[in-house]
Amino acid sequence: MSFSTKLIMFDLDGTLIETASEIKDAVNDTLSHFQLQHVTQEQVNDWIGHGTHRLLIKALANIKNCEISEIESWNELKNISQVFNIHYQKRCGTSSQLYPHVKTVLKHLVLNNIRIAVVTNKESIYTHTILKQHQLDEVFDVVISGGEYLFDESWYRCESCKANFNIFEGAEHCCPVCKSTEIISLNKYYSS
Repeated sequence: MSFSTKLIMFDLDGTLIETASEIKDAVNDTLSHFQLQHVTQEQVNDWIGHGTHRLLIKALANIKNCEISEIESWNELKNISQVFNIHYQKRCGTSSQLYPHVKTVLKHLVLNNIRIAVVTNKESIYTHTILKQHQLDEVFDVVISGGEYLFDESWYRCESCKANFNIFEGAEHCCPVCKSTEIISLNKYYSS
């Protein structure tokens, strides 16, 4: 990271906070409600990355042994999604954990006048619940979540985030952080 960095954008799941176990619990709560087979933690870990609604669709396709497109057009999907939303809202922030050094790194960035943002595929309601649960809801300059645009493109969310801070020039002024191991690197950088 160069000293000209003005903005660091963090992914949420698997970068700042480990949320996979509570997502699995909410999916399995939902599947139990409909008397469907449960999924494993390993499966959920593989499906994370495109928002919880997409993850639920992948779980249902796996259980029903069919194509994702079949689940997307399935007349029960809306009902199952509504039940999932209830279960995930109850589970959200209950077993998730901050990765090591997250609060230290964020503090160092703020002290060095670097703007910080969360840019995630996770739906807004869950993003804000998890950030609040981990006392990070007031830390970030901006939070951009999935489901806030007409199309689900990570690139567009990143560009929107940069525009919030009038960063339109080269990439050297903006740094995305998408893995928890990058938090450790930032911690080493600011601790030296």
